[in-house]
Amino acid sequence: MQVRTPLQQKIIDVISDPGERSHQKSVGPSEIGGCAYCLGKRVAGKFPDLYPDIKHEAQANYPAWLGTAVHFYLEHHIPFGEHEIKVPITEIEGYGTVSGHLDLWADGEIIDFKNLGAASTKKAALLHKKNPGIIPSVPYRVQQHLYGYGAKKLGYEVTHVQLMILPKTGKTFNDIVFYREPYDESVATRALDRLEKIVQYVRGGRLEELPEDDDCYNCNSYY
Repeated sequence: MQVRTPLQQKIIDVISDPGERSHQKSVGPSEIGGCAYCLGKRVAGKFPDLYPDIKHEAQANYPAWLGTAVHFYLEHHIPFGEHEIKVPITEIEGYGTVSGHLDLWADGEIIDFKNLGAASTKKAALLHKKNPGIIPSVPYRVQQHLYGYGAKKLGYEVTHVQLMILPKTGKTFNDIVFYREPYDESVATRALDRLEKIVQYVRGGRLEELPEDDDCYNCNSYY
């Protein structure tokens, strides 16, 4: 590892601060459509008496920091629509409030910015080729419809939801991809019903009964 000067380390300390979102204790829209077991572990962080060994400490994450930097640029350079809107999602008895921040609302559409690596970009393209009418990957799709669900609660018109994927390995602006579909409230409500069931499992001390997704990176990473 390179030995840094005091000035260099001061710069690294600033950009590696986990930030407000990393301190979030409640689950967010990006997690709700994912692996049931991982989602349960996130929920379990709210119940330290039941799960004393599960801790969710804020951590610096370089890929996430790059994504935050891209979001900051887009927020301050796209001169239309409304940015970073905090939207209410749901209130779950015994757990609390679930909310999120959507990236951009404009002309009745929700747009979420994703700064993805090569593997994730390729996976999204393959999934979309199989199902071209919907946003690729269940977690991404659920996240966007939850944003739409929350935005409608605030009185915003929502006709479509979409992803704007900015590949980290892209070479031209033509490499930016949009995946778009009509807003469907049932996608959000089904995901919230599932979340409530997972909360019940966790509150009942049954976290280990929740299944792991076969393609979950966290559950199936050994190195």
